[in-house]
Amino acid sequence: MKYVMLATAIVAEVIATTAMKQSEGFSLLPWTILTVVGCAVAFYFPFADPEINPDRRRLCDLVRRRHRADFSSRVGGPGSKT
Repeated sequence: MKYVMLATAIVAEVIATTAMKQSEGFSLLPWTILTVVGCAVAFYFPFADPEINPDRRRLCDLVRRRHRADFSSRVGGPGSKT
């Protein structure tokens, strides 16, 4: 499965790069949309499977904990410094 996701990212990157050249400086809308979608797919797929990037889950947990602590300090919840 990880090779399929990696191959998808590579193909999307090639398509996005080709579309970027065809967009003539992002002035042609269909090619610009294809460039943006291709780049989004190319950046998403390598990180979509935690088996490919195991640090992704740890990073998401860290961000979630930090966000909760920041939010609870604003509303006076547990861990607030007021």
